[in-house]
Amino acid sequence: MFVRLPLPRLLFALLALAVVPSVGAECPMQKTQVTGRVHSDNQPVAGALVKVIWDEQRIRNLSAETRSGADGGFELTLSFSSFDGRTLLAKEKCGYQPKEFELEVRHDNFRDFRKIYNLDKLGKSLSIKLRSR
Repeated sequence: MFVRLPLPRLLFALLALAVVPSVGAECPMQKTQVTGRVHSDNQPVAGALVKVIWDEQRIRNLSAETRSGADGGFELTLSFSSFDGRTLLAKEKCGYQPKEFELEVRHDNFRDFRKIYNLDKLGKSLSIKLRSR
């Protein structure tokens, strides 16, 4: 049986279907490498906890962490959503990137290190100097 809708209702129903969010995400995850070396007085600091914290559009305080190796080196891969909202026709806009990341480094024998970096700085190897307690 076919139900006939008046033209305004039919147009409203079609428009409502057009703006319903799609089930699958179209925006790919973005990845950024964070690499560097933890040292004190030009000597490597092994076993330091290196943690990167960032916010996304709808999620706050995401983090990734690792420990520095015997040479003080560390490497982290951050994954974040590139979803940047929807268009008027409910298509996903991609391209979002967090603007800044907070880097924390902790070790029992040294003062805590905390600094905020812009995304473009994380593409370069970081040199983290810890100070004695």
